[in-house]
Amino acid sequence: MNKHEWDNSLLEHFALKKGGFSLDLLMEMIEEVMDSGVNLLSEEAKIESTPEEKRFSMEIPIPRLIPSEAWGDPNSQSRQRINKIFASISGGADIRKRIASVNGFLSPESAANATSPGRIINMMMIIESLQAALNDYNASASGFVFEGFMAALTVGKQISGKVGGTLPIEDFIAFSEIEGAEGAPVSLKLLRGKGDVAGSYTNLVDFLILRGQNKIKYLVAYKLSEGEKVEKLNLFAFDVGTHNFVSFMENTGASKQLISGVDAKDLREKFLAFSREDSYDNKFNLASLLMETSGYSKAGLIHDWHKGMVKWREAGAEEEDKSAHFKPGAPDGRELTPDEQLAAAAKMSAAKHKDYKKTLTPNLEKDLGMLDPDPGEREKKPREEEQPLQESLSRLNEAMSFGNITPAQAFHYVEKQMMIKEKQILLQEGSSAGGSQWSASWAQIERLRSTIALEMYGEIDLSAPRIKELTGIFSDKIGKTIGSLLEAVKNMSENITEYYSEEDRSKGSEAAVAAIKDTEDIVTQLGEDPMSREI
Repeated sequence: MNKHEWDNSLLEHFALKKGGFSLDLLMEMIEEVMDSGVNLLSEEAKIESTPEEKRFSMEIPIPRLIPSEAWGDPNSQSRQRINKIFASISGGADIRKRIASVNGFLSPESAANATSPGRIINMMMIIESLQAALNDYNASASGFVFEGFMAALTVGKQISGKVGGTLPIEDFIAFSEIEGAEGAPVSLKLLRGKGDVAGSYTNLVDFLILRGQNKIKYLVAYKLSEGEKVEKLNLFAFDVGTHNFVSFMENTGASKQLISGVDAKDLREKFLAFSREDSYDNKFNLASLLMETSGYSKAGLIHDWHKGMVKWREAGAEEEDKSAHFKPGAPDGRELTPDEQLAAAAKMSAAKHKDYKKTLTPNLEKDLGMLDPDPGEREKKPREEEQPLQESLSRLNEAMSFGNITPAQAFHYVEKQMMIKEKQILLQEGSSAGGSQWSASWAQIERLRSTIALEMYGEIDLSAPRIKELTGIFSDKIGKTIGSLLEAVKNMSENITEYYSEEDRSKGSEAAVAAIKDTEDIVTQLGEDPMSREI
């Protein structure tokens, strides 16, 4: 039998039966099957696990999810496939409650009261994907994958546009995909033991002053390991914003040096005024002071913003006209002349007719010259001479004008350019150029508990003894009948994959035969559904 005939044979066997053979039907049947009280698999069939780590799939044949950064993109196929599984997590638009939902599943007391086989299977898959994110990747990749996992867990989106290995201050926006919920920017820190929590001083300042955000939530996950495997995850969160910025910097060790160079009392008063009223005058006064702090980098975005505002003030612009600093055609902050206004309007009209979107490549970062130079180009003239920042800002303004990108997206691109510039300045001039990081130990964070709204999210226990204990409980809950069905589904999936990927077609043919047999087993077991439904 040739490959075409095998394909037809497979299609015939896997074609939808009347009523629809689907995962939905399978989950519905699982929900209604009575608990059998029999262990899922015989002792002979169980897979031996290592003493360092244990996973549910080692004994229960659940599908395995492979976490990736794509989980952080709500529009990706990977994310859309797992959305229904992650819907088993409760807690709404509350990070603490959603983590508590995961923790509750890992409690033997809660497990003993679980009644929904469908939710049990979904949650086991989620726990395994968390274990994979923490243990199956190297340290660098693990951090990015964990961000994607947390974006999925919080029904949010990952901020994944990396340049030179850097990211904007927030790693993901929690709840961005929940209708009616306000997205919460989160900076995620995945650390070993109880290491110091650190972040960019300049990026934090820019975020609070120029982004229109009054605070950022830092979510810290301390990894506690046994050997090479993460056994437990301690999570807590705290906020840093306009209301507590000075107090946080003053009470976190070396971070105090970052606000030196100005009077701390004056800085505190200007932060207070700005937090009460986000006016241009309050923002200008605060920005003027922050630029003089020792920790603020020469590559910070406030410098260019401040220069533009100075020009507006010198020109005597009215308060409502100051926003024109950010409009297309006025990148230097001055007011357009009548002739320039006409020219700008004509340019906008012409661009709309020509479909301006076509002038930007799909890779906007590359189009704007915001990527690090290729290895072979690193000895050439400085990046800013090849692609002036002002030109990039002008194009971003135009892109925003025509609705191609949002202001928030534009900020990310500009921020990345700033980070590249900061990196170059630090390499050329050393630490005197600024751009230092703030750093806080666990003891310092604890002492600031009320100031920074410290919240403890609990400890997620992924240890081998805990997973083993839960496996026994859930095996009884799911029962032998559902276990056999899951085993058949798992085998079918593996055999179909082997059929299409195996270069040796004789082995591929054997896999096809096995897949068809698995399908027949599934259909037979569904036919024995105690609810007597048709398939």
